[in-house]
Amino acid sequence: MFDPQTTFGWFDVVGLGLTLLGLALAYLQARGANKVAKATARAAKETQATLAHNQLLYALGQVQQVVNDIDSAATGEDRSVLIFSLVRFANVATESAQLLDKHDEEHGALPEDLRKLSEDALNLKATIARSSVTKISRPSEALRLELSRASLRLTTTTTDLRNSIQGVSGV
Repeated sequence: MFDPQTTFGWFDVVGLGLTLLGLALAYLQARGANKVAKATARAAKETQATLAHNQLLYALGQVQQVVNDIDSAATGEDRSVLIFSLVRFANVATESAQLLDKHDEEHGALPEDLRKLSEDALNLKATIARSSVTKISRPSEALRLELSRASLRLTTTTTDLRNSIQGVSGV
């Protein structure tokens, strides 16, 4: 119990010094932990940006590959491969459009164009699946031309993305 009538002894002085030293060490530890937490959050955000960047590059590459598959199936008159490729294109084009929308850089009308081409591909798939036309290269001709144009734009976008590091162009 505290007695106000007694004088301080050397144990009290040493105890007060150790208490203050302990508080200073706790403060320094808390400050250090705060710096580490901020650095960890920054590293996590940079990692997330890098993963999104790589995912976008992968998705754009998939779009270009499936465009080639569509062209090959149509010119080879392979109905089942063409139908499969049109559905696959619709999926990867929609995913790519979503990723482009979330990407830090502006990509103009490309995301919306991919969505429209995705819808056109599904419409063509339905038309080919319902029709008894044996020559499938003709009904797919207009879409294949649009897909080729979009593929060229995707090549430019992919090249720009490969030559940038987290939004810094020309790296």
